Amino acid sequence: MCAATKVIVVRQPKEAMESSFGILLECNEVMPRTMEDKRLRFDIDHMNNILQQMSDDSIYNMKENYDKKTNTIVNLYANLSHFMQFFKPWLLGSMSLRMVEITMNTGRCANSPVAFAYFGGILVSLGYANEGRRLGE
Repeated sequence: MCAATKVIVVRQPKEAMESSFGILLECNEVMPRTMEDKRLRFDIDHMNNILQQMSDDSIYNMKENYDKKTNTIVNLYANLSHFMQFFKPWLLGSMSLRMVEITMNTGRCANSPVAFAYFGGILVSLGYANEGRRLGE
């Protein structure tokens, strides 16, 4: 996160959140869903099943994504996820799932490990301790 962004987040968290969501909407992303959304739980379980069928090596050795727009979206989600831990943690499941989906569809980028770590934390909170630990490593 650049210095100017940090100042905005610290001094105007609501505005920073709204701006970030606005950027995501402009990039044709769907707004994050809450954990009460039954479809979200289904989607998380589905991604967990996909990841469990993959070896650690295939996850580690995913092709790299060089598309700037896609990487910017993942970076925005990652920065927003750090922020959401304190302000709206009920959105982390949806946001981490989206980062993992993007990574799986387009390849890894600098913030893909953050995506897997957050998704692993969500899995642990849903009772999938072994699966979540694996992704957190």
